[in-house]
Formats: sequence, C-alpha cells, structure tokens
Amino acid sequence: MATNYYVVYNLCKCCERYDKLHLGKDCYGWKFTFNGTENETFKDWIKFIKSENGIIISESGGTKPVMTLKQFQELVKKRQRNSRECKLDKEGYSFEFYDGEWS
Repeated sequence: MATNYYVVYNLCKCCERYDKLHLGKDCYGWKFTFNGTENETFKDWIKFIKSENGIIISESGGTKPVMTLKQFQELVKKRQRNSRECKLDKEGYSFEFYDGEWS
C-alpha cells in the first residue's frame, strides 16, 4: 500500500483557497521517497514546511492534517532503513524528480 503526502500552505481561512506541493510517497517496505522540487534535501523540505506553516495531508484530499511535522520526520527516518534506492540527498534521503502526477 502506498500513500502520497502533500504540503498545504497559504491556506486562506475565509475562502479555503490554498497552495499545495507534492511532498513524496510512502510505500510499505520502501524508503520514503521525496518529490524533488526546489527542495532538494530532507532539511530543505522541513525548512519549507516550517517557514510556510505548512500542513501535511494525504492524497485522500481536504486540508485536514494527517500528521504533525514531528510525526512526519519520525516516519521518514523510520523508512530510511528500508531497501529501495533512488537518488539520495547529502544525508541519504531518497528523492525522485518527476514532472507530472505520481501514482
């Protein structure tokens, strides 16, 4: 089973408009794989989420947070012990650079 995660930011409480970036994909048995954007490392993503007061949501939609930033960091660190390898950042976190929708 796999789950795509997104960061919601610039959320307007009045009209519920927001911006969203694909954060990455968690597949059972694989490393958490980040979506490579201008955020090219795990630390870049964490800084971005903090600076934008981002909310972590899943692909099921809506703007209801599915986990805290701390829970997300724990999930990623736990998954780094798994075996799938993609492009790795300087700290060994898995990234894929893909234009379009992830499945």
